[in-house]
Amino acid sequence: MSIFKDINLDMDIKEMEAILKYNSTQANSIKSKIEKIDKATKSEGSFSPDYSALINKDLFLTEIDDEDEDEEEEFKYYYDNIKEALNDCNTKEEMEKAIYDNLPVINNKNYCNIIRRIILELVNERNEYEALKDGEDERVIADLEKEQKLFDYLISLVRNHRNYEKTTYGSVDNVDNNIVFLTTTSGNIYAEGDLASIDPEYYAGFKLLLESIKDGSFRNIKRFSHAHNSLKGILEVKDFKIRVVFDRLKANTFIILDIFTKKSDCDMGYIEQVIRRVDYYKRIKDDLKDRVDDDMIKEHGVILANIFDGLDSKCIVKTKKSGE
Repeated sequence: MSIFKDINLDMDIKEMEAILKYNSTQANSIKSKIEKIDKATKSEGSFSPDYSALINKDLFLTEIDDEDEDEEEEFKYYYDNIKEALNDCNTKEEMEKAIYDNLPVINNKNYCNIIRRIILELVNERNEYEALKDGEDERVIADLEKEQKLFDYLISLVRNHRNYEKTTYGSVDNVDNNIVFLTTTSGNIYAEGDLASIDPEYYAGFKLLLESIKDGSFRNIKRFSHAHNSLKGILEVKDFKIRVVFDRLKANTFIILDIFTKKSDCDMGYIEQVIRRVDYYKRIKDDLKDRVDDDMIKEHGVILANIFDGLDSKCIVKTKKSGE
């Protein structure tokens, strides 16, 4: 049983703040105990093994580190995108669009946890302005309160997201993201070439991964680690030995960058390939975003249908370029 309290999405701001303060106090207490244990175990000449203390230390660490690493990466992905989008906003309408364009859809299996974490982060940022009020004059305090009201608005948007999704789609089963594909300089579809070189025994799994991007459920989504700076912000959905690398090109439009099978966690060959592919993509990303329109979405919808047919029949037929 965790010593930390959970946030309920129906709570008001003051209740969330109280829980955030309580959890922070608990975390600091645990940290202090761990530091004391570490100090005791490292003291020379006076060390007397206290196995119960060491066991408690492990339990403390479990409490802190229990959160799933992939879920943490997913949270960072959505939160970072929101913060970046808000930097370009000047009106409340633009802020609403930035929030709703970058939050997960309801049928994402980690939806509630991600929303909860985002709310907590926003509440925490709001509270930082409260601490700045001490000793300031009325004018400065008034400015700080304006910032707090802005965070209140952002929090209300996040909390209302579930209703927004239901109103927009009617049902989470109706979520239908657009998928486009990275092409070579000569116009060939990278994904088709990737799949054609992969053993067809993996095709059913790749179809599930592509469908999860299409319906917004993002099967086992993960961001590439910060150890690979070239891949910062790039995502992958994955299953046993198979990966689909992609990026959000626009609000509900995602681009497929690379598809491959992974032999092991130490397989560096695939990383080198992905880095080359992503470097190329980042050079043309702005141009691609400008080109996304109804015609492009329709064209790539046909390509996706062709790929799905190939995955079902276990025979990938590459899309013919215009004029061929």
